Amino acid sequence: MHELRFNAHYAPQCLRAPVLRALAAVALLLATAVPGQAPRPAGVAAGTNLQRIHTDRAADGSIWVLAPGYKARFARDGIEYVPYFGPRARRNHPVHFRVARITRGGHSLECDRVAPPVLEGDRILFDRGAVREVWHLRSDGTEQTFVLDELRGEGDLLVEIDVRTELAARRATEGLVFAHPTLGEVRYGDVLAYDSGGRSARSATRLRAGRLELHVDEALLAAAEAPLTIDPLVRTIAIDRGKDQVTDADVAYEPTNDTWLVAYVRSFSTTDTDIISRRFDNRGNLLEELVVATGSRESARPSVAANGPAKQFLIAWDEDTGIADRVILGRLRSSGNTVQGQTFTILDSPGLGVDDLRPAVGGANVNDPNGNVYAVLCMTGGRNGRALVFSRVSTSGSVLQARLTLSPSNHDVVNLQIAKARQANGSWVCTYLRNVNGFGHVHLAEVPVTGSSFRRAPIDESGDCVLGGIAGRAPEFFAVYAKLVGPGNSDIFGRSLRVDPGSVLLRPAVNLTAVEPTGIPRRDQQAPVVSFDGARYTVVYQEDDGIFGLHDVYAMVVSIPGVVFSDGHRLLHAPSTVDNRFPAIAGAAEMGGPMARSMVVFERNSAGALSVEGALFDGFSPTGGISFVASKCGRVDLSALDEPLLGGTLRLRASRFDLNKQVFAIGLPSPPVQLCALGCKLGVAPILAVLPGVALDLAIPSDPGLLGATVAVQNALLGGSAGCQPPALAVETSHTMVIQVR
Repeated sequence: MHELRFNAHYAPQCLRAPVLRALAAVALLLATAVPGQAPRPAGVAAGTNLQRIHTDRAADGSIWVLAPGYKARFARDGIEYVPYFGPRARRNHPVHFRVARITRGGHSLECDRVAPPVLEGDRILFDRGAVREVWHLRSDGTEQTFVLDELRGEGDLLVEIDVRTELAARRATEGLVFAHPTLGEVRYGDVLAYDSGGRSARSATRLRAGRLELHVDEALLAAAEAPLTIDPLVRTIAIDRGKDQVTDADVAYEPTNDTWLVAYVRSFSTTDTDIISRRFDNRGNLLEELVVATGSRESARPSVAANGPAKQFLIAWDEDTGIADRVILGRLRSSGNTVQGQTFTILDSPGLGVDDLRPAVGGANVNDPNGNVYAVLCMTGGRNGRALVFSRVSTSGSVLQARLTLSPSNHDVVNLQIAKARQANGSWVCTYLRNVNGFGHVHLAEVPVTGSSFRRAPIDESGDCVLGGIAGRAPEFFAVYAKLVGPGNSDIFGRSLRVDPGSVLLRPAVNLTAVEPTGIPRRDQQAPVVSFDGARYTVVYQEDDGIFGLHDVYAMVVSIPGVVFSDGHRLLHAPSTVDNRFPAIAGAAEMGGPMARSMVVFERNSAGALSVEGALFDGFSPTGGISFVASKCGRVDLSALDEPLLGGTLRLRASRFDLNKQVFAIGLPSPPVQLCALGCKLGVAPILAVLPGVALDLAIPSDPGLLGATVAVQNALLGGSAGCQPPALAVETSHTMVIQVR
């Protein structure tokens, strides 16, 4: 399955003004900036799968792209996109796109239909006059963007694109699908346009008589601030659909093979449920489906976590033995293929009617001195109350510690959650819900890697709470939960904490619902979960829609300990009239993977049919990023290999001509100053630092005060022959890259 996306999610304005932080941001960036090392020659591996995106310019000026999921030709006469359907496809099934015309209010705007393609880093640009058409290259597809720098005329805007393909076209939930009956499909998403002030409007992509119509309403255009952008959307993934009853999903990420695993329950009958797992690549494409637990009994409530060094996942669940007893079972599976181990028993507490229920698995991305291990927690007990019990499981499937009770004898445990990952020299942490006379109180327990020594602390005993989750990197963690604040109305609360040797420091609890940007505090919010992206926390929850008693799934992104928001109230699925509930989340960065990327899975109830849906969510601020100011003369190009994410590393690369004569200028963006009559310009002023070379890595500190901070970077070739010449200045300059921290 391959996708073409032409849409964007709501992009609110930056939540904190960057102007006063600009100089501080530059100082922090330069304090950690080191010239990137020149890449070493890669070894040649014959016959392997494609590992990266390749570009090549043909003699006729067209640009060919070859990627793991497709190939494409970008030329004056249009774009030919060829999806990769695999070796069993007898021939190619291309989709041809060509901009036909652009109108506003029925009047044609300037549109150069034969503009040449220009390669700029990982994107291809067509300057068509009134519109810049940009194709962003990805490994499994392309993302198309249209940018209008000037909003001329009156009336609605219409972009018309001729499309030719033998694939069958149909309308889908979020756009158009061009499908082969057996091989796969190409998706073209719906339109969402937004301006520089954060205004936005959504519309459906239409296909009429072989022509795509992309529509932007006059209501947005009349109030818009240029530039107007049509950009990619939060990508939604179908985890499992159809008439099956599918519930209780959990998700984990393994960094070595860069894969996600979703485990969930499929109902075969009222008293017989199975557990299924589906593995996805980093872009959410389904790799395969495996049965984890099946038979004639009830297998329920799966939990999944990963171990990076072992390149594997552990799935744990509770199962009915048929003799009034439930036990915790587990199964290991590889993160890189379909190899799956045998089912084994993790915990079977003695005694008739003593159940082991609702497991929660903690993974790790570190090598343990005594062997790589998982933490598996569960609730154990019967009618007289349940305790929180912990088992330690090795990556070979051995139960190293069969039972350690983490809760006091007077705590009746009714729910539990554990952090998905553990870092070097740190323990796992978990939260659990204690039943006190029918009211829920949230508590914390440390889960030790070795031995039996641990700490506990109350998180919230002030009201009726419902458990959420916990995530972080030792010693700092963030716990979330829901609490009743009025009749039928719960809010989401968060509490940051620090787990040090011998003590637990609890900071004040914060009502996240009350302070979330663009949120609606009067609506009931429940079932929060949380992941850590290396610098920030993504909190996902369900919210009553306030109309039909249905629920939607939203996300907010915060930094601690000060609880600074970089995004809020972000809908994680297409608007719907069905019930969306019970989210689960895993973050890639908490396991050592890419920053800001999370996968969220949740239940969807449509007229009684239960399914599991999912979304890949990029948790960086929706405003900011990288843009360019025209200042180039000569041959030097400048590109970025990453997003400028808080807490991440931004890798900058310039065209290589002469390492001894090329430099980076870093400072504040300014109107370009012309250096000579040939058009060379300086877009960085004042210049705060000059660093030599063609590769530069900028480490951005995890300081929430840097959100929205802006810097400018430019590369210059001193003594270049294609730019300014004596007596002015012998230099070639790149375009100026303007970087705003997201």
